[in-house]
Amino acid sequence: DQTRTAGIVKERLNDSDLRMKLGLRPGERVSPMLELTLNKNIRKKINRLRYKPWFKVDYRYSPNSSLLSAILNFFEPKKINKKIGHKVSHADCCLIAYSKEATLPVISNDSDVYYYRADLESNGLTHKIIPFLKCTEENLKADSI
Repeated sequence: DQTRTAGIVKERLNDSDLRMKLGLRPGERVSPMLELTLNKNIRKKINRLRYKPWFKVDYRYSPNSSLLSAILNFFEPKKINKKIGHKVSHADCCLIAYSKEATLPVISNDSDVYYYRADLESNGLTHKIIPFLKCTEENLKADSI
């Protein structure tokens, strides 16, 4: 969905680390061309993934409103965490809810998702969150045995 992708890109472009990686100075306006290019690239990648047998997108999924509210309330006092540097996105909260409702783990490289994994899991707000780095490290260890 183009509108959803555009919203996620716009939201992520507020992240100071990402802005730095893109070569943007603090307070510098993001050009509409850059935003359009990022949106197109993300949509291309999603479309390529859609045809992989191991990848599934449930376009009909809509998070349970009380679960989503509980997740949003969990993050409310943590609006901006100094360690992660930005606000947790609505899309990330939906992903956390999906994990709970589908009883499937989320493997993520987003620090805003995995930084609070223990609290989210112990409060019953998600099934399981696995940091991508930990997942790859464990796979590398398994391969070396």
